[in-house]
Amino acid sequence: MDLSYNGRPAPSITSRHEYLLAELRCATLRARLWQADIEAVGLALKGALITPEQALEFLHDCDVLRLVGPPHEEARP
Repeated sequence: MDLSYNGRPAPSITSRHEYLLAELRCATLRARLWQADIEAVGLALKGALITPEQALEFLHDCDVLRLVGPPHEEARP
């Protein structure tokens, strides 16, 4: 038996495999929620129900503002 975690047995490959699959399912659901949030803000903005500033606030609140706009370029030497 492999004891690599403070005297506890190391996770089996099967349990790590199942855990990773569960994490991937959660990531898929988070991505779908982000998509729904972005679409809702876009529709509200298109229908003039919110201002562009409010749209940015909503996107920030949904943690998707970083997905909007050009990516930040890393400083080049």
